Amino acid sequence: KCPHSNRVFSNPMADISPQDAWAKVRDNADPTNFLILGLNDKRAPVVLHIGSGGRNEFVDYLEPGKVMFGAFRVHAIDERGTVTSVRAKFVKVSWVGQSVSPMQRGKVSMVREDFNKILQGCHIDIQTGDVGDVDEKTVESKLQATTGAHKPSRYDFNALPDGDVCPASPISNTKAASGSSFSEKEKEPAAAAPKEEPKKEAPKEEPKEEPKPAGPTNVAAGRTATQSSTADDWKASLASNALSAEGGNSATGNENQPFWEVDLGSVVAISKITVAAGEDTGDATVMVSADPLPPKNNSLEEAKGIAAESFNLAGEIDAAGAKGRFVRVQLNGEGALSLKSVEVMSP
Repeated sequence: KCPHSNRVFSNPMADISPQDAWAKVRDNADPTNFLILGLNDKRAPVVLHIGSGGRNEFVDYLEPGKVMFGAFRVHAIDERGTVTSVRAKFVKVSWVGQSVSPMQRGKVSMVREDFNKILQGCHIDIQTGDVGDVDEKTVESKLQATTGAHKPSRYDFNALPDGDVCPASPISNTKAASGSSFSEKEKEPAAAAPKEEPKKEAPKEEPKEEPKPAGPTNVAAGRTATQSSTADDWKASLASNALSAEGGNSATGNENQPFWEVDLGSVVAISKITVAAGEDTGDATVMVSADPLPPKNNSLEEAKGIAAESFNLAGEIDAAGAKGRFVRVQLNGEGALSLKSVEVMSP
């Protein structure tokens, strides 16, 4: 673990709201860099653990018999010549331990949205019950996949905002400069290090292929769903989780061009979209977009201009070839949008 003397250890059941705890993690000037949330007796989110031990301490608190939601901060370090830039990245972990009962698992979708509303602004969301899915190599790979052509040199899992960065191994095909820091500092001339004997390279392991899922998968299930407004208790998640224990209809208020939308977490290939709309739902448009769409009603034409694909609402839509992160259903005119279920199938 990072040997900084000013490390703040975790404080289980800290007297701090989840929102304030998340604000501390998001603040790069605060040493706090992780938190773990759970539910209290009233099924409301509470802070279970908070601290500055980074990913290493974060995984120590993941329990096989519990459902927990949390996040930790890492730093993407980009070293270009004499210039070093550091950007904070946030990793969300939706944890369902391997010993969690089937009944508890069925209720996860009912509370996931409450935690997603708190842990906003994360770059990746890892849904797992296996600590191996949260190791540094896996997290680095997932973060790299979210970047563009200009990728960081490496990721530091133990960086603290006091100007120090703990040593870390450079990721593949990059070369990490030594002595990097959060701000440029004058460096003392280093004494010449004794020459080391060249080390023999270990034999390279052949990359293992990830098992492919059998048949199409509903990538909307359990994902964060939103809508332009909510009528009574007909929240957006009721449509994307219609086949789970939560079940039910989603519904907006009566307004011009209301919408319902699901965030799939990343850009995925889509083969088919199945929508079961309420009986009174009028003509609507289904859109697939890699980029965020306008978060307001009365925005259909603007949304269609951003979306990669647009379809007329139908019970079953052949979307083969479409790729996107956001799938939206939006009324063409005025009224309430009611959806019984929405499935987004990926090959």
